[in-house]
Amino acid sequence: MLGFICTVSTLMDGKNSSLSSTHSALVPPNIDQLREEFSCAICLDLFFEPTTTSCGHSFCRKCLRAFMERFHKRCPICRQWMRRGGSCTVSTVMWNTIQLLFPHDVEARKVTNVLNSQQEPHDPTIERDNTSAQPNGNMEPLGESRQVITTTDFNDLRTVITELRRDHDELRRDVDQQREILQQMLVRIPPPPPPSPS
Repeated sequence: MLGFICTVSTLMDGKNSSLSSTHSALVPPNIDQLREEFSCAICLDLFFEPTTTSCGHSFCRKCLRAFMERFHKRCPICRQWMRRGGSCTVSTVMWNTIQLLFPHDVEARKVTNVLNSQQEPHDPTIERDNTSAQPNGNMEPLGESRQVITTTDFNDLRTVITELRRDHDELRRDVDQQREILQQMLVRIPPPPPPSPS
């Protein structure tokens, strides 16, 4: 996996001009292997904002923080003490790669994380905020496309999801009933007559 990324990086940097000589090295592993490589050992899902420990193991940032709160500052895999004092900096290259390879999974995880955060007690500070802190310390208005989404938007989304699940269950029951009726009808159909002697 690392060899694949290094070869792609080298080509992107322009350090290797011979594409044909590296073609065999550019054949990516299948997507299932990549998904496994980019999976968190804590949540068993695709890394979300991955962070790498001082011992070299990677996890979702949120998963690692929660693990460290419960089990001190030891790596969940090798149990080594983490030297960075629990700093959970996102591994930018890995995170960007995951977003490029698995865009639908990342978007689904973002929605899931937001919905899960909505189940926590309502925080009155989570409201539409149309301003953004600038490097000079001033607050400037955000453009329409960058406004923070309100909690009511997600409550509406939750209602739609519940209705879709209900409709899905109802359709599944209808399909099961139709399948049962067809099976009963097939049992009642007489077998074809034997071929007539000629």
